[in-house]
Amino acid sequence: TYPLRLSGMHAVSIGVYGCPEGPIDAAGPRRNYTQFLAKTTDDSTFSVLTLPPVGREYGESIVEVFWKVVDLTDQELTLSQVTWRVAPGDHPGSFGSSPAKLAYLKFVPLSESEAAGWERDRARVDTKRLFVHNDAHGVNTLHRPTTAEAVRRHLEPYRDSDVARLYWECGMGDLLYYLGTAGRLCTLDGLDDFPNTGDRLHRESWQVLRDKGIDPFRVALDHTREMGLEFHASYRPAGFRFPPAHDHFDHGDSFYARHPHLRGRDSDDSPTPRISYAYPETRRFAVSLLTEV
Repeated sequence: TYPLRLSGMHAVSIGVYGCPEGPIDAAGPRRNYTQFLAKTTDDSTFSVLTLPPVGREYGESIVEVFWKVVDLTDQELTLSQVTWRVAPGDHPGSFGSSPAKLAYLKFVPLSESEAAGWERDRARVDTKRLFVHNDAHGVNTLHRPTTAEAVRRHLEPYRDSDVARLYWECGMGDLLYYLGTAGRLCTLDGLDDFPNTGDRLHRESWQVLRDKGIDPFRVALDHTREMGLEFHASYRPAGFRFPPAHDHFDHGDSFYARHPHLRGRDSDDSPTPRISYAYPETRRFAVSLLTEV
């Protein structure tokens, strides 16, 4: 935490050493993105600032990441590393972290006219034409959030931006991404074998959130609205059954397992690995989930 001893409106940027692009790991997404957390005293939550990998031909170049314009009067700046638990215990192998090699902090004071112009620009609505989609899955897979703040920090960068609307997934098939009762939770209780670390972390994240009574869907909804953005639920209507290596999602008392009579049929009348919406019972289930949402 840095006592800045500054006053007035400033544009804040942070110089970061970019990591050269590396291989894809077993979980799929690249985990060597440079990421770090930043917040000022008045912020309710951290912002996750992300720098994609730079090309290897650039080596470890310093890249300046603009953060935001903010009144720094009587404010301190707190920086932190993005860290998540990957195993029990309290030793080096118990945690994963995103690389975060910071080079410098840059604070550019705004004149009165520049500050007024920024306020006018922030108040515009005609430029707010960006829609963002979050699958409500990737963050749990990568960073194993177990607190409400760990969910909010991924939304905070949209504040005062041209993003107008957030689509947050509420579920897929009969799997719920909220603490409801219409289908199954993603806690996958009783399953202890996963194709990769990320899918195990996703399950652990949901188990901890459920046990704490934290609904990430509600957290995302409330924080998005507090920032002045629209919030929309999105749903994957075909997500009732998954093939390897994603078949851990099929674990438990699934709608697909309970309703073989609702599965689709090919033209030769052989069954397909899909639940069919031609049946009223399937449609009623989907409507019941959306009604609960």
